[in-house]
Amino acid sequence: MTVHHDQSPPVPGPELTPVEERLRVWATEGLDRIAVAMLLQERELLARPAVRRVLVVRTDGGVRADWARLSLRLGDLELDDAA
Repeated sequence: MTVHHDQSPPVPGPELTPVEERLRVWATEGLDRIAVAMLLQERELLARPAVRRVLVVRTDGGVRADWARLSLRLGDLELDDAA
């Protein structure tokens, strides 16, 4: 058996924006952690300014996600492919 060693450096993942990083820090438990991880993986959704305005809430300690506000405003966000 032959083992091939790839000498090329690993390709870094996309860098997180400051808001994405602060959401990741905030979401340390349960469903918040899972939901934020999914948002960070699906980068296009969180990159939309309208989504950030509805979802991300600034606090004294950083930011948090307001899932209730997002769910109430989903119909207003026009999240079709053309947006």
